[in-house]
Amino acid sequence: MRFLSHLLKVIEQKQEEKPGFASHSSLPSTHHRWERLTRMWLGIFAGPRMAELTFLIVGLTGLAGCSGDQKPQKDILAMPPRLTVVVLEDAQLAQTLRSYEGQWQAETGSQLEVNLSPAPPAPLEKAQEAPGTKADVLVFRSAQLGQLAEAGQILPMTEDRLTPYIAAWTDLVEPLRDQEGRWGQQVYGLSLGSPVLVCYCRQDLLDRLGVAPPRTWEEYRQVAQQLKDRSRLVWPELSKDRPWAPALEPLAVGWAGWLLLARAASYAKHPNYYSTLFEMQSMQPRIAEPPFVRALEELAATAKLADSPEVLLECDPDRVRERFWQGECGLALGWPSRAGPEKAAPGIKCTIVPIPGSSTLWHPGEQKWLSASKGEVFRTPLLGISGRWAAIGAGSAHPEAALQLIFWLADKQGSEPRPAVCSATAVFRKSDLKDLKRLQSWVEPAMPPETAQQYAQALQQTFSSHQWLVALRIPGWQEYLAALDEAVHAAVQGKQSAQQALRQAAQKWQAITARFGLERQRQAYRRNLGLPD
Repeated sequence: MRFLSHLLKVIEQKQEEKPGFASHSSLPSTHHRWERLTRMWLGIFAGPRMAELTFLIVGLTGLAGCSGDQKPQKDILAMPPRLTVVVLEDAQLAQTLRSYEGQWQAETGSQLEVNLSPAPPAPLEKAQEAPGTKADVLVFRSAQLGQLAEAGQILPMTEDRLTPYIAAWTDLVEPLRDQEGRWGQQVYGLSLGSPVLVCYCRQDLLDRLGVAPPRTWEEYRQVAQQLKDRSRLVWPELSKDRPWAPALEPLAVGWAGWLLLARAASYAKHPNYYSTLFEMQSMQPRIAEPPFVRALEELAATAKLADSPEVLLECDPDRVRERFWQGECGLALGWPSRAGPEKAAPGIKCTIVPIPGSSTLWHPGEQKWLSASKGEVFRTPLLGISGRWAAIGAGSAHPEAALQLIFWLADKQGSEPRPAVCSATAVFRKSDLKDLKRLQSWVEPAMPPETAQQYAQALQQTFSSHQWLVALRIPGWQEYLAALDEAVHAAVQGKQSAQQALRQAAQKWQAITARFGLERQRQAYRRNLGLPD
């Protein structure tokens, strides 16, 4: 224990934003040893990986006969007469969960009550008045996890609580489970489906142009430029009076800021630095630095290739998906959904690949761009752009029963995953990625089976990345993202340059941080990154 305590102190010292090694003009294909070592120890001794180790030990002792005749807790747990689920701000998902009330009661003898809370959680100082304070289970958007944890409205899923659910736990996709579901050093939520962006490609049109699906943002922009010329596409259904955008992205209010972060992640997330969006000590925003400026410049330039760039600013992920299958674009950023279109326009052949990465990476310490090794790509997915999560309500009188209900909701019983009908969710179990029938229950009916398999391959490639950027989930996240929305729209509309728009957004971020309190936001941001206080 002395060694462990000493090690964690050393790790905490290294968490200040200083590179562990001298930098070079280019980065190696693997992370530096210190970064890998600190992440490994943090994961094993202070996060969900410890739970996995505990699961393994418990499993082995059980096989050896050390557990006697005891049964797993979830098999012997006595259910209370009633459990209450409160869904925050998602009427469609609340209605879906209500349809399972009878099945839950038939299987457990306990009544299930699902309520909708149309308002977001209350501010920290009003935590006791917040919606769902007495709920057994809270279901919420991924970005709300930190806000709920900071307000004390949800309970951590401790190792001893998770141990009986080893099979279901280890089937969850690791980055979602271990990173997006974590706040500070503890797991607080279980995913009911959390999407990452992928790139839809009109393979039929790319074949006619003789180009491959894009691997980097540079290639993405080049392909979009070629798709602008309708005369080269030779697609009968694409008439001159039909709207056309070489690339469609979710740029509506509430989505544009998330998209900018997703585009900037591969430019901005350096493996030697934990913090990407703020300087960790001063909480000075980094969103006006070169990687974000480049990302916004490229975003705006691509949007302006469309017939009507203004229309793009009204597209949310559902609209982007719909327009792709209607044949109104050549590339699209989004994710599949069971709630998507039933049919595709004639002649469309779709390929799905991972969201583009970058051939260059910004070094925040040396203030210069670094090049990837030949043939390699810096790829950093953004976690938490949407999704729905479930957590134990802090006011629950039956936390163990609440956790069993959460795993039941996330389970794969039957032929269709329960949360798949919600367009904000996406596949989150490793076993579903390998089972075509179950995978197809997560994607739109318009998508052919071979494209669904490409989607699974794109996700597996994305989740194999050693880098990720967890979305901003600190108190006031809605205001921070709204400032980015405004910056994106100003750049696309040509009202400001990318640099000007982001400098203005950074000033707004500083004001938001000051209003919430610098120390409070700094502590929350460290927890957002999965770091100790």
